[in-house]
Amino acid sequence: MKIFLGRTYDTIEAYLKSNPFVAQHLDVEELQGHSVIARGTSNLPKPRGLE
Repeated sequence: MKIFLGRTYDTIEAYLKSNPFVAQHLDVEELQGHSVIARGTSNLPKPRGLE
């Protein structure tokens, strides 16, 4: 979402909190914290050539 919308985590969080209709349609009940996201993305496979 950060890349697609060109926004920071904080602005996305504020947007979804102020627009529950959008959050509901994206099936977002609660946003994870920065550290949880960082840990999760470190486990994703790296694109070929960036290993």
